[in-house]
Amino acid sequence: MANTKDIKKRIKSTRSIEKITAAMKVTSTTKLKRYQLAAEQARPYADAIMDMVRTLSAGASQINSPLFEVREKARVLIIVLGADGGLCGSYGANVLKKAEEAISHNSRSEIHVLPCGKKCVAWFAKKPYACEKQAEDLGRLTYAQVEEITGYAIDSFRSGLIDAVYLVYSRFVSAMSQKPTVKKLLPMTPMHEGIIDSSRLTMDMIFEPAMDEILGDLLPKYLNTVVYQAVNEAIASEHGARMTAMTSANTNAQDLLQELSLQYNKARQAIITNELIDIVNGVSGIK
Repeated sequence: MANTKDIKKRIKSTRSIEKITAAMKVTSTTKLKRYQLAAEQARPYADAIMDMVRTLSAGASQINSPLFEVREKARVLIIVLGADGGLCGSYGANVLKKAEEAISHNSRSEIHVLPCGKKCVAWFAKKPYACEKQAEDLGRLTYAQVEEITGYAIDSFRSGLIDAVYLVYSRFVSAMSQKPTVKKLLPMTPMHEGIIDSSRLTMDMIFEPAMDEILGDLLPKYLNTVVYQAVNEAIASEHGARMTAMTSANTNAQDLLQELSLQYNKARQAIITNELIDIVNGVSGIK
């Protein structure tokens, strides 16, 4: 059995771990609620702009936007919304694994990566992929910065530097469940399939300027909304995973404290028992 001094040291270090994990759990819980609320508040706007794009693309006689142009995928850009920090279980590794799957799926193409998140940027810095642009602090990305990322992808696609754009992120399901997802951003695909008699959607509408022109201006805004929504879900997913990991670590630390306290008490009792035996033997010797 370990001596009481060693056990006390372990109890002290375990208490420190227990306090740290408890604090990180509270912090992640607070941030999770904030970004979950942001994702929920952005959803009605995202749904509305998606319905508008669907309606316009259904009513337009011909879509002339270059964002719908399908080309041979010689160069592919993959935007990866990864982890900002550690201590979030397998969250970061799962997103990177999904990114590697997307890269493998386009192995015949020249891969360009736009990593977002400190851990994600550091990981891709060791890889042989082209990274002309990056965003280290995913948790502090503003809407304007997301517009810059989306604008870079759109400009690269329009200019022919990139032939396809994919977005890899973790879709937030719940605090205990996050689903790594790959979404194709460009080239866009018409979103009005399945609508019966789509011409009736816009037959009573008068558009000024022309419908195609409105659609051309609306598509970049739609893509920016998709990426911004994904950023909020990715951040919420990371904090949800970290909250879950810290909850588990905190519970384990408390269980270990109980076990160490029991060991400490047993060790003390053994010491006291041995001292009593020595006293009794000494008294018996005197007699």
